[in-house]
Amino acid sequence: MTSDASTGLTRASAATFSLGAQTELLDRVHCVLREAWVERPSGIALACSGGRDSVCLAHAVAQLIARGTEKSKLVQGNLGTNHAPSPADITLLHVDHGLQPNSAQFADFVASLAKELGFKFALLRPAQAITSGSAGPESAARNARYQCFEAWALQQDSRPWIVLAHHREDQAETVLLRLLRGSGPNGLGAMRSRSARRHFDLLRPLLNSAQADLHTITERHSEQNSDPAWITDPSNADRALLRNRLRLEILPSLRELHPQLDQHFAQLALHTQQEQAVLEQLAEQALAHCIGADQTILQLHPWQTAAPGLRTRILRIWLRERLQQHREFVEFSAEHAAIRWSTEVRALADRARFEGNEQNRPKSAAATGHTGQSRAHFDISGVSAVFTVHLYADALYFDAQNRPPQVLKPSEICLRFGQTIDLPHRLGVVCLGLTDHTQSAPAVPQASDSLVLWVKTRTGGEQLRDASTHARELKTLFQKHRIPPFQRASIPLLMFADGECAALLGVEIGFRLQQWLHERRLRLTYRKVEE
Repeated sequence: MTSDASTGLTRASAATFSLGAQTELLDRVHCVLREAWVERPSGIALACSGGRDSVCLAHAVAQLIARGTEKSKLVQGNLGTNHAPSPADITLLHVDHGLQPNSAQFADFVASLAKELGFKFALLRPAQAITSGSAGPESAARNARYQCFEAWALQQDSRPWIVLAHHREDQAETVLLRLLRGSGPNGLGAMRSRSARRHFDLLRPLLNSAQADLHTITERHSEQNSDPAWITDPSNADRALLRNRLRLEILPSLRELHPQLDQHFAQLALHTQQEQAVLEQLAEQALAHCIGADQTILQLHPWQTAAPGLRTRILRIWLRERLQQHREFVEFSAEHAAIRWSTEVRALADRARFEGNEQNRPKSAAATGHTGQSRAHFDISGVSAVFTVHLYADALYFDAQNRPPQVLKPSEICLRFGQTIDLPHRLGVVCLGLTDHTQSAPAVPQASDSLVLWVKTRTGGEQLRDASTHARELKTLFQKHRIPPFQRASIPLLMFADGECAALLGVEIGFRLQQWLHERRLRLTYRKVEE
């Protein structure tokens, strides 16, 4: 084996290898790709850094395609499809992070490899310069890489498969790394052999294969063809990075003490994944009982009746699903953000204490605990995002707005039968229509009937008159309808020209406006504008 320090390229010399191990590895890759192709015969992309592992995977896939073409074993024939993948169906994806001075040469090398194997080639670059932040440079580069994969997948005609070359030793490193960081069961599951991302599916067919078996691919190739080359990333020798130190120092020593360490760590990860899948399903079922039509609100009483071991997991799923609604987050980053945030949100939820039990607790009973909030700040792909979870009464509220309350000047609107009106400042939409029990057009309302009102936001001191002519403070109405303080400033008010409050939209309609509507057998409907 020879290495060129100036370029980072390494060439393998012919060496002995285990043909049996190679055949077993090829069969394992063949099985995974065959199942994926039959399920969805769309493009297959191999993530290729140019390092030895990903180069070996590229050669393995090339051998499988050649074997399938010659013997119809990959997909064609025995699985009933008329088309087996050809080299033109495979793309080598290379992400140039811009972190190495020779990164352009690395990209050229992978492009040459793709040409040699007859594969397509795609060079991806992060949209923003990579900054390490608090999570460290490896995590920042990984996040940027997945952002590139998402952007590339979104441009494809169909949902693609992206295949990674992670092997059993990589899995052992990940398990040990997460043990050292105090990860919970979800983290100890480490890497999955298959996972669905937002715009692509990820495959790791080599997680149960030893790295040495993978490398026999290039060693076999070197005996039959010209010596293959791969890239040696100089950052892999940086022992200041914890993963490198584990790989170069700690794990070799542990393997001397326990030769089956990699296999046992891989088994630990697999068993943990299987148990986590069961817990995840239970948590999703429990979450369904905690949320309603508005999924930004999580009711805490059913949450507290869930098993204690599920409660943080329920919150994590809820946070992940809320974060994924925002385009800055891909599934990978939303999951990790939810894991980090869920502990603090759990502490917030635990502050709520309820009186009585489910049988004797009235529906209007509020939590006897505190109000509060938990705010999280994330930098995703150069975009700063702030989210807040509020505790109020017996529920958690997910707030992605984080806008300071604004006092808006009154604006005139004219209500007319059958017309829909967009309120100013995106405060919502109102419509004047027939009551539910009205079967035909009313005799009283005419096209000329109209009502001029003013729309505004709360400034303080406003009152709403009910049927008993009793004027109630809006604060009392907010408390009656359990509307949290952080939402109150955005609820629009309708006012008569003489200054009397006509309605608190979405909450209550005052007696004077109710009379006007009743006389005409009309009703006023209101809906918020979706952000």
